[in-house]
Amino acid sequence: MPIGAGPRAGVLVHSADCRLASGRTRPATQEQVLDALRQPQVEACSICPAAHEFGVT
Repeated sequence: MPIGAGPRAGVLVHSADCRLASGRTRPATQEQVLDALRQPQVEACSICPAAHEFGVT
């Protein structure tokens, strides 16, 4: 099952130093982040400055 599917649907994009990022994180390029944020099940973390780091408001 792909990440973001099933009963725990939803993916958050975090900045590298976010305290909420879990062990299931991996580095991504800005292009990958922007592509991911275009998906309806993906959101920028509301705690860390991820949205601002990638120019998403």
